[in-house]
Amino acid sequence: EYLASMGLQLGLSDLRGEMWKTLRKLLSPGFSAPRLKKTTHAQNRISRLLVDHLRKQEEQGSIIEIEEDMKKFAMTCIADVAFGLDADCFNDPDNDFTSKGKALSEEWRFLMCFFFPKLMLTLRIPVFNPKSTKHFEKLCHQIVEQRRNSKEERKDILNSMIKAVDE
Repeated sequence: EYLASMGLQLGLSDLRGEMWKTLRKLLSPGFSAPRLKKTTHAQNRISRLLVDHLRKQEEQGSIIEIEEDMKKFAMTCIADVAFGLDADCFNDPDNDFTSKGKALSEEWRFLMCFFFPKLMLTLRIPVFNPKSTKHFEKLCHQIVEQRRNSKEERKDILNSMIKAVDE
């Protein structure tokens, strides 16, 4: 009922039947082992950034907030590996990618969806923050358009998905 009224909220996991099969066929090639292997260079580079960041904190005698540092690592990985963007969250923790990413999944929305789905349906409250969702949709469209115009070859998941759609 919620999905019928609100549309796709969680992508592939929301779908059933033929729509699920179609979308899965479109997405699967982008996540194949050889294409994911191409992202290891970026993941290794970001891991080195994390180690450097932790060393700096240790040298300064700062308390290491591992949860925050792992969030920075995850956001930097997502930006680079998924979108091909250089969002160094260790040196610039308040960059646009991080702030929009944090705002995307607000805890109250998930709690409402779990405990009061009918209320969310009645009030037409989406699971994800609409402002952040629009930001990332716009970002994806801009990146895809840029790459199609420049024929730029990147080793990220978005590029793999573009290739899979074009094939």
